[in-house]
Amino acid sequence: MVQTAIITKYVCDPGDGAAPVARPMWSIQHMADAYAVAANIPGDVTAQEAAEAFVRWMFHQPLEGDDETILKIVL
Repeated sequence: MVQTAIITKYVCDPGDGAAPVARPMWSIQHMADAYAVAANIPGDVTAQEAAEAFVRWMFHQPLEGDDETILKIVL
């Protein structure tokens, strides 16, 4: 789910003028970050809830619902 969100973000976002190779490199780093914390997702949090919270946090979007609680556990 995180991978799909990252691909969608970088395909749809017009970019900031960074070198073309920067965006794929950023996406690799984002996926490494997601992979590093995936094992910390508690059993009572769905993959979708964790992915949505992580993506909002990663792209500096306003957090929603239980995002803050999920992120404290996961990160």
